[in-house]
Amino acid sequence: MTALHRLACAACFCLGLLALPSASAETLREYLMARGIDPEGVSGPNLDRAITSGDCLDEEGLFLTAYYLEHASGRLVGPIQVEMLDKKRRIWTHKEVEKGWDTCPGGGILNIRRTKTGFCWYGHINPSAGVTFILSPTLELLGCVLGSYRGDFADGTIVYANSLPHFAPTHPGELSLYNPNDKSDRKIYPMKPWQAVREGHIAKVRAAYDRLGQEWLREHNHHGDPDQFTSIIGDAVATNDATDSLAFIALFDNSETLDEAAPRHTKVVYIYRNMHTEGRIEYREILHDEVKSRFGDISLQELLEPKMLEVLFGDPS
Repeated sequence: MTALHRLACAACFCLGLLALPSASAETLREYLMARGIDPEGVSGPNLDRAITSGDCLDEEGLFLTAYYLEHASGRLVGPIQVEMLDKKRRIWTHKEVEKGWDTCPGGGILNIRRTKTGFCWYGHINPSAGVTFILSPTLELLGCVLGSYRGDFADGTIVYANSLPHFAPTHPGELSLYNPNDKSDRKIYPMKPWQAVREGHIAKVRAAYDRLGQEWLREHNHHGDPDQFTSIIGDAVATNDATDSLAFIALFDNSETLDEAAPRHTKVVYIYRNMHTEGRIEYREILHDEVKSRFGDISLQELLEPKMLEVLFGDPS
């Protein structure tokens, strides 16, 4: 049993991942027709079976839905069922996706999306955890990660925000890269050595913990580690294949500094480059207000252009 399986199953056990049966459960046929999709020609065996906890991607030339068959136990039981329609050719494809997980297949399906090299979707386990399934254009399962999709590169590498323990004193956001081709999985945020903005925030959190005292930390079952402060990874990570770079926004939680005058969050921009070069990844950390002051209303994507990276990383012209 892999670590991913153990973590996902633990979350499933705690929550039950129930999809309670209904006397009038929706069938796949009804689900498709409600979304304006003609079910004629569906190649799979599930057209008139009750389904649950699914989602769909509806584009100009393609419709894709992933779902579970309703189970008598009320639980989400794999394999996950997938139907894909090539709208132009009117060709349906049916697949079953599983990782050998039986009653813990990854949670209710959300956010089916097209990636640069195929598809992915998110299996919701709890508000802090879930599994991202990565699939090829022909719906072959390429891999799974415990976390949520944030972006991707043309070689298939997925950028994802790591899932976190739901019941914990702090929630330190993390960002990782997963390459389904070689199964490599690397955490890239936070990355040492710390830079000035993060060091400054850690110092404030450390001072707050000192004020609270060791007795308070023990009573509240708190780790007391200022490095593990709460931060939130933005929903989208910009990527640039030509410059092998990415950018995202992190929100540092100021409530843990005990500074009532501070805004709720400190907004910080991170820019990384050399993402595919072993041992050469670099990053820059800049307050969002400073980015606006220096460059105006610039997007994360624009920060990844060659000239901007030269400025941000201080490259000689």
